[in-house]
Amino acid sequence: MRDLFLATSLNPKAILFGGTIFPKAAFASGVAWLQAMGLFLALVFPIGLLWVGLGARSSAPAAWVR
Repeated sequence: MRDLFLATSLNPKAILFGGTIFPKAAFASGVAWLQAMGLFLALVFPIGLLWVGLGARSSAPAAWVR
């Protein structure tokens, strides 16, 4: 569990999300932050489910790509 926490903490994608994907206005107020995070989750959740579903369809990883 400690190794997973450390790997997550050192993930450079967090800087990318904070610096480029979310608008600067998202950090100006709590309401704007909640709106940005809500939109982000509304987009990420179905995309994640799609990837999980595609992975579950194949018995071998990435077999559906061939």
